[in-house]
Amino acid sequence: MVTSTSGSEAKNFGVPLLSHDQRYLKADAFIEAVFRLWDSWEADAIVGDRLKGIYADASKIHYADISNAWFTVQGPLNLSRAPQGRPVTIQAGGSGAFTELAAQRADAIFASEKPSLAAAQAYYANIKTKVVNYGRAADSLKVLPGLQPVIGTTQKEADELLAELTRLHHPLATLTHLSNTMDYDWSQHALDEPMPDILAHLSRRERFAPMLEHAREQGMTLREFTKWIARSGFIVAGTAESIAERIALWYRQRAVDGFVIMPPWPGAAEVFFNKVVPLLQERGIFREEYESDTLRGHLGL
Repeated sequence: MVTSTSGSEAKNFGVPLLSHDQRYLKADAFIEAVFRLWDSWEADAIVGDRLKGIYADASKIHYADISNAWFTVQGPLNLSRAPQGRPVTIQAGGSGAFTELAAQRADAIFASEKPSLAAAQAYYANIKTKVVNYGRAADSLKVLPGLQPVIGTTQKEADELLAELTRLHHPLATLTHLSNTMDYDWSQHALDEPMPDILAHLSRRERFAPMLEHAREQGMTLREFTKWIARSGFIVAGTAESIAERIALWYRQRAVDGFVIMPPWPGAAEVFFNKVVPLLQERGIFREEYESDTLRGHLGL
């Protein structure tokens, strides 16, 4: 559950880009509408009686009757209820409005990386408090930051792999991504000139101000900025043992409920699965076999 951020996205739908606040008002209304449609079939609505010619119990299928400032939908949904009730709903983002909406509605958050264990613990405690304040159980929302594991047989090998990954990084890849997320055309600036002061041109200053101000304070060129951004995600370089220990520490210290593993190159996923996961299983923090048959069940929701 994410909202669009750029004018080019809005143009594909023939509408102007809404303000940040309006986007979240619309998102909230949309999520409520989708939830009501998913819930328009009760869990046992399908009878499936061939002899009597009864497919479903009509008394257990309901109109959604959605009518708000953004959407008007009668329903019911033209699909029966999913095995897991509702599909797992996951949000990504970092603004105050995002945090409130996630605490109220989401099953999981693709949380942004934090610079330290203490910072991650503070974020975790804050979002869980918000969840409880909305009348939900704290564990009904999973905090799942991304993790890019760079795994070597030794720490030296892992550091060399990370250095090679950094060397291969192309600045235009980062600038293309930033142009989309910031809704700002970075192609108008030369790569080897000092970082421009563009904050006044951005609509989402709360999110981007810290990184832009840091780059200018450090006297970075735009090329240096792109490399710093590429390295600023939650990248952990080390042996399988050290990475497993770090994951276990953050989980046990209530900084995360888990991680979204983002292998940084083809083949890295297999290394993680074959070398790190068994170590997590030995520590008792990763299942040894599936305990459910839905994603919702796998996440313990």
